[in-house]
Amino acid sequence: LLLPLLLRRLEQPDCRSRGVIVDGFPRNEEQAKALLENVGVDAVVALERSDELIRDFSLGRMQDSATGLIYHPRFCPPPPEAVPRLVWRTDDTEGVLDKRIEQYEADVRPMLAALAEGGVATKIPAGDRSELETFDEVAEFLVSVARRKAAEQPSFAAEAVDDGVIDERLEDISAFTHPLHRPRSRREAEQAPQQSLTQCLLDLTLKCNTKDLSKYLPVHAGKTHVGYVSLDVAQELQLLAAHDVTAVEVANDKVVIAPRQKTSAARTRAVGELVQGLVDSGVVPRRKVRGETVSVGKFDEAPPPKEVVFEVERGAAIFFGIPSCGVHLNLYVDAPEGPLMWIGRRSVAKPTYPSCLDQAVAGGVTDGEKPRETLLREAVEEASIPPPVAEGATAVGAVSYCSSTKYGLSSKFLYVYDLKVEESFTPFNGDGEVEEFVRMPAQEVLELVRSSPEQWKPNSVLVLADFAIRHGLLDSDDPAFLPLCHALKGAFAATGRSA
Repeated sequence: LLLPLLLRRLEQPDCRSRGVIVDGFPRNEEQAKALLENVGVDAVVALERSDELIRDFSLGRMQDSATGLIYHPRFCPPPPEAVPRLVWRTDDTEGVLDKRIEQYEADVRPMLAALAEGGVATKIPAGDRSELETFDEVAEFLVSVARRKAAEQPSFAAEAVDDGVIDERLEDISAFTHPLHRPRSRREAEQAPQQSLTQCLLDLTLKCNTKDLSKYLPVHAGKTHVGYVSLDVAQELQLLAAHDVTAVEVANDKVVIAPRQKTSAARTRAVGELVQGLVDSGVVPRRKVRGETVSVGKFDEAPPPKEVVFEVERGAAIFFGIPSCGVHLNLYVDAPEGPLMWIGRRSVAKPTYPSCLDQAVAGGVTDGEKPRETLLREAVEEASIPPPVAEGATAVGAVSYCSSTKYGLSSKFLYVYDLKVEESFTPFNGDGEVEEFVRMPAQEVLELVRSSPEQWKPNSVLVLADFAIRHGLLDSDDPAFLPLCHALKGAFAATGRSA
C-alpha cells in the first residue's frame, strides 16, 4: 500500500521540479528496485552506529511522560524536574534489540547493494563522529553529487551550483568543523585533560575571534574608519579605481571610499557603484544583492551608528568589514539553588546552525530599528513573551567578536538583556524558528557547554559566559577569568580599543 502512494506523490510537478528527501525509505531491496524503475534516485545516505552504541543508547533511553522528550543517562541526561516523570519502553530489552539489529542487516544490506548496482551514489558516514561532523560529511557528499549531476545535465540547477548557494548553507557548519573549531570526538574528549569551566569558555570565545588583520586593509570614508577589506578585495577595488578614481582610492596601507564626496547621500551612490562593480566581476555573488541597505558609521562603535557616513547593500557589507549587531535575551527563573535558564533549540529548518542550542530569544537588529525594539519584537515572535513581560528585560551589557571568513572580516556586536520570569512561566515558539524550550539550572547549562560545545550556536556561548560572570558562577581566581572578560569584547579589541 505504501509504495504505490509514494510513487504517485513523487510524480507530482513539485516533486519533479524541486526534488525530495525520503527519510527511512526504501527499507528493503524490493522497494529500492521499485524506486529505481519508476522515479530514479540521485543519492542515498545511511546513518549507522555500531551495535555497541545502539545497545548503549536503546537500553538506556527514557521518555518524559509529560513532554514526550527522550533522555539518556549518558548521552542526554534529564533535568532534575523531569526525573520523576521518566518511563522506560517495555520492549527495550536485549532480546528484542538483537532481533531488530538482525532484521535491519537482512533488509538494509541487499537494499544498499541494489541501489549501488543501479548507479546511485552512496554514503555511509563514520558512526563515531559528532552530529556536526556527520552533517558536514553528508553535506559535502551531497554537494559533490549535485555538482556532478549539474555537469552531466546542464539544465539541473546549474545556476544554483555555480553561484555557490549550497556553499553558503555550508559556511557556518564548515566554520565549526574546521580543524581549529571542530568539536572533539568522544575518544578525544576522554583522552583530553579536564580543563576548568572558565578555561573552556575562554577557548570557545577565542574560536569566535579568529581575525588576522595582517590580511586586511582598513577602509576609510573621509576621516572615518568604517571597516576592513581583504587584500584580494582591495586588488579588485584597485582595478575599479583605474576606471573611476572618484569612487575609491587604494593605497598600500588603506582604502578610501568616495574620497571626493562630502555628503552621506553622495557616498552612498559611490559605494553603490563599487558594489555593482564587485558583483559584475564576480567578487560579490549576485544572489547576495537583495536591495536592502545598512547604515555605516565608525568601525569601533556598535551599530546602529550615531552618525551615518553612508549606506551599503546589506549583502555586500561583510566584504567591506562593516560591523553588524544583534540582541540576545537570557530568560531565567531566580531559584533558591541558583538561576534556572530557559534554553531554546533552533529549528532543524534554519539555514544556519540547525538544531543547535541558543538563548531563548535572539535576533539581528534591522536597519532603522533600535536594539530594544528588536528585542521586544523577537520576544513575541520566538518565545511568545507578552509585551508587558518583555518590557521588564534589563539591558546588562554587550559582547562582541571579530572573525575572518571567506567573504571578509565579520564583526558582531550583541546587546545582552536579562529577563527574570516567574517559576510558572513557560515560553513557546510562535514563528517556527525554535524546536523546543528547555529549562535547566544555569550550572548544568554551563557544564553542557563544556561537555558538548558542538550542540551550541557559537555566539550564544559568549552570552552564557557573560551571564556566568555577572551571576558569580565562575571562579574569579581561575587564571582564565580575566582573559575571558577581555575576550568577550573581541570586536572592540580588533582596533586596539576596549569597550
